[in-house]
Order: sequence, then C-alpha cells, then structure tokens
Amino acid sequence: MKKFSLITLICFLSFIIYFSCKKKDYKNVDCSALPHTYSANIKPLINSNCAIPGCHVTGFPQGDFTSYSGVKASVNGGTFADAVLYKKTMPQSGALSKDDRQKIKCWIDEGAPNN
Repeated sequence: MKKFSLITLICFLSFIIYFSCKKKDYKNVDCSALPHTYSANIKPLINSNCAIPGCHVTGFPQGDFTSYSGVKASVNGGTFADAVLYKKTMPQSGALSKDDRQKIKCWIDEGAPNN
C-alpha cells in the first residue's frame, strides 16, 4: 500500500511540475510595457530568424513567413506559438531571447494584428 501511494504521489507531483513550468515565461508580463507591433517588432524578428533561405520562405511546406498572411495562418493554427514560445524548437538556430518571446506572446494574445 505504501509503495502504491508513493508511486501515485510521484506521478502527481511530476504532472504538476511539468505543467506549471510550461508557460512560466509568460506569467505576469505587462504587455503595455513591451513594444509588440507587427511591423516594428514582430516582422523584423521573423525576417531575421524564420523567413530566411532554406526555412519559411515562399514554397516552404511548413509555412511561408515572408508575408503577414503566412505568419497569421501559422499563428491561427497554433503551430507558431507552440514551436516558438513553448517547445522553443524554432528558430533552428536557437530559441529567441525571453524578451523577444514575450513580445511575440503579447502580440498573439492581442489577436496577432497587422499593425
């Protein structure tokens, strides 16, 4: 009985820890203090990290980020936030800085406007 309780406790704690860490970078972010317009802040990040030769350019099967509509489609599908903000598997050159990821999160939370 003690063994079962210990295993259950370990599984429960592991579950809690895993899910509490996933979005910790984005709690208590004051979006009003971060510049996060598409044209001035988000597009330059995408152009220098994503829409580069061999990656998210015209004809790339996983999305064309050379235009707002291509980025917006990925944001709407959820794959953009998942890869850039949570899994941090993109860009391939390495995760963006925490500040840049927070700007992107704020922009997405506001509906990813073309501003």
